[in-house]
Order: sequence, then C-alpha cells, then structure tokens
Amino acid sequence: MTNIILTQDELKIQLNYDENTGLFKRLKSKQGARIGVVSGTSNGSGYLEIRVNCKKYKVHRLVWLYVYGDFPNSEIDHADGDRSNNRIQNLRLCSRSENMRNIGIQKRNKSGFKGVSWYKPKKMWQAQACINNKKKSLGLFKTAEAASDAYQAYVKKHHGNFYKAPNVLS
Repeated sequence: MTNIILTQDELKIQLNYDENTGLFKRLKSKQGARIGVVSGTSNGSGYLEIRVNCKKYKVHRLVWLYVYGDFPNSEIDHADGDRSNNRIQNLRLCSRSENMRNIGIQKRNKSGFKGVSWYKPKKMWQAQACINNKKKSLGLFKTAEAASDAYQAYVKKHHGNFYKAPNVLS
C-alpha cells in the first residue's frame, strides 16, 4: 500500500466525530468494526488510536484533521492532561517544549515533587526548571517542600497557559 495522506473528506466518510464526547463512531463497516460503534483503543500510554485505511492514528490528531481540515506540523496538547479526553476544546497546538511543561510528575521521581531532586554533594534538595530547552538551577534547599515552592513560583511565572499545578506522588 502506498503512503496516501488521509484527508478530511475521507475521514468524514469513515468516521463521525462528536465534539461533546470527543469520540468517533464508525460510518462504514470495516475490518470487523460495525457501523455506529465507538472507535478507538488505548495504546497503553493513555492515548486512543484508530486505524483508518490500514494505518494507526492517534485520535487527537484525527480530531484536529476532522475539525480543521489538516494535520498540524506542531504537537497537540491535551490542556487538562487527560490523554483520552479528545474534545476539541481540550486540544491546543503547542511546541514540544510547551507540551513537556504540561506533564505531571514522573513515576521515577524520588522527591515526590516535580522539578526537585536530591543533590548528593551538598546533601540538599535542588530545584531545577527547563525553559526553552535550557535547564535553569533555582537553588539548593534544606527541604523538598521549599525546593518545590521555588520551582512552582518559577514555572507559574514562565510557563503561562502551560503551567500545571503541583501534584505529589502517592
């Protein structure tokens, strides 16, 4: 099969998008999928994917094509952080850097706070933020909480709409 670029017209022949739910339903029966059935399966990372014309697409990218008529060259961010919430009002164009600002705390984080790590040589907590692909040291602190406060104040000021309020690992 050749690399045929999916168009908005072709997508609308095969799927119907509901802006209120963010879900697609099949308009044509294909590969065992029945008409009217909600389409999309989780890819294991929280994103939903749909196969169209024998190719897998992330649902948020299909939503963008369906609503605006083309695939964007940039990334698409889920404003609320929920990768399965594909309502058009939850989707926004962004750079890679902006998209990374909006991620939550990572599982491998040992401090329990985003932007905070243990600095072994000084036996203190270090706060760091990344702005425009440049790491910025925000200082060393006696407690992880104090380092987190410094990190939150900095990113709240510099991340704008992509600022994500703190969450703590449980």
